[in-house]
Amino acid sequence: MTTYKSDEIPIPKGGHTYPSSTIHIACPHCTAQELHHDSVETFFRMEDWDEGVYTKSTHDGVVSGTDLTGNPSPRRDGVVIRFWCEICDGKSKLCLIQHKGSTYMYWDMGNE
Repeated sequence: MTTYKSDEIPIPKGGHTYPSSTIHIACPHCTAQELHHDSVETFFRMEDWDEGVYTKSTHDGVVSGTDLTGNPSPRRDGVVIRFWCEICDGKSKLCLIQHKGSTYMYWDMGNE
């Protein structure tokens, strides 16, 4: 049995280590571990405001603006991380939303 420092776990490829609180995210379509994220979108606004700050970061660069179309939160801040799976080609979005001081997380498994 191998023992590791309490704040690190080994990652098989490359020899990197990460905090012990690290959770492996599997494809929500097929449960494969070969899941890649390809963009991150953030939405910030005051409660119930129609406009706020939007950013999208991809391999091609960063886009920002004030249009909050696509915000997963109906009232406050949100984060969308887009994923694709190299095994089943499924596309999904991991969404974080804020509501009444709580943060919620869910998968949107649409193929957009």
